[in-house]
Amino acid sequence: MLQGLSVLAMVLLHLFCTYDYADKYTPILYFGGVPLCFYIAQLSDFCVFGFAFCSGYGHMVNYCKEGFYKSRLKGLLAVLCDYWVILCVFSLISIAAGQPEFMPGNLQKFLLSALLVEIGYNGAWWYLFTYAVLVVISPVLLKAVEKHHPLTVLFFGFAVYCAAYYVRFRVVTDNWLLIKFGPFGMTLFEYLVGAVCYKIGFVTWLRKCWAKLSKMIQWMLTVFFVLAMLYGRTKIVPSLFVAPVTGAVIMALFVLWKKPKWFEDAFLFVGKHSTNIWLTHMFFYMVLFAFCALLIENGKSE
Repeated sequence: MLQGLSVLAMVLLHLFCTYDYADKYTPILYFGGVPLCFYIAQLSDFCVFGFAFCSGYGHMVNYCKEGFYKSRLKGLLAVLCDYWVILCVFSLISIAAGQPEFMPGNLQKFLLSALLVEIGYNGAWWYLFTYAVLVVISPVLLKAVEKHHPLTVLFFGFAVYCAAYYVRFRVVTDNWLLIKFGPFGMTLFEYLVGAVCYKIGFVTWLRKCWAKLSKMIQWMLTVFFVLAMLYGRTKIVPSLFVAPVTGAVIMALFVLWKKPKWFEDAFLFVGKHSTNIWLTHMFFYMVLFAFCALLIENGKSE
């Protein structure tokens, strides 16, 4: 369900987190001169934290089980196979839409994308390389989480996060390693947070504390946190740097509140298909399908 929540947040972020919306959508509700959907989209930038947290938590759950690493590598290969199928299918769609220069372009561009060296077609695909590296080095990371004090692990991860954030958003460079280090270093910290949370039993502890509160207090805290984050992430701290904090609060509230079965089933369904949604959603509102829509519109007008 958390993966479903995260991928829906990703779609909202990519669709509505822009002030340049004149040619994209027509806002209906505003607050403080800003479309209400922008507030929601800005808060939705926890999506990567959600995926990384789930990966770290899930990997830590299975770390001591026999065949853990082999299973993780098989899972990674399954994701890559899914990616390669989508890469080929959408290349064919692009050719059929009259955009072969965009996708697949030349053979070098196609192969570099297939090998995750470069991301030339879909901006959301940057996470593939980061996830692949995390899976490959997961035994080392999880052993460190198991061996060292949680605060030591989190301090190290946060230090890397800060350095990576600076490199990603403040350093202009053509160095391939630095370009990859930015998103990887930030995601590494989020992955470690998930692993540490399982190690210390944080979710179980949080549920026990939440259960001690009255329904009224639970509702008041939920409304306060949601409204504070909606306003704060847009008007006070409009920075991706704090996404792990707001993401942790959103995911905690999502886990803590009891949900009806239809709600759980819906998010389980979306979560099951989260990889395909992540890998394809940008095509439906950016160059490829936007171009197709333009052709259809021009055909109607003629």
